[in-house]
Amino acid sequence: LTELRDYGFNTAGFYRWGEPTWRKELELADQLGIKVWIRGINGLAVDSPATEAAMKEQITQTKEMKALLFWEFQDEPLLNKVPVEQAAKGQELVKQLDPNHPLLTVEWPGSVNRFEDWKGLGDIYGTDLYPIPRERGYGRHPNHDITQMRDYIAAIKKARGDRPVALVLQAWNWEPLNYGKKGYPTPEESRFMAYQSVIHGAKALLYYGQLRCTRPNSASSLYSESTDPAVRDREFKQCLELNAWFWE
Repeated sequence: LTELRDYGFNTAGFYRWGEPTWRKELELADQLGIKVWIRGINGLAVDSPATEAAMKEQITQTKEMKALLFWEFQDEPLLNKVPVEQAAKGQELVKQLDPNHPLLTVEWPGSVNRFEDWKGLGDIYGTDLYPIPRERGYGRHPNHDITQMRDYIAAIKKARGDRPVALVLQAWNWEPLNYGKKGYPTPEESRFMAYQSVIHGAKALLYYGQLRCTRPNSASSLYSESTDPAVRDREFKQCLELNAWFWE
């Protein structure tokens, strides 16, 4: 957390609610001046009385923590087929128990033609854009380059013009063992994407990536697909070295 703060970040995702040390961790974040967002239980989708009871417990135990900035729905809910009516029940529950913290929706950019499906859900709406390396052709929009920030913001505004826009930018490598250093955005590319996002109306910039990793993490591509333990360990170390190079 200290490293993240010193890099200039003021907010971090917090997915350890329910762990024995969760309260101390949130208190530490507050001491360091870092706010957090917390993904609601079951992505804030109420699908059963048991889920609703668990969500109530999470919200009531957490809402007074000073570090809490906002709640988060399930990541990329359209891609993950979260029923809209279940999410609406979750939003109603949050608004009832904790009216002081907004809700974040981050949608998969491949759902760009369906952003309106979640109209009325979430107070902040965004998508995650990772166009490096360019040859990967990332996204469903015709524009696959780093200028796509502008185009996805326009799509969000068209579908959810009543909501502030937050973009999740790239701080990771899709395939570090394949792409190497060119799989990470350069400082110039990162700066361009950030500035273009702000110029076209983004109210928040979030970054997807992992500063420190102690065990293989497929979500951030810090892992090996090898079945040979020795190769897997060596390739995981290579991924960590590349990731450390990028952050430095």
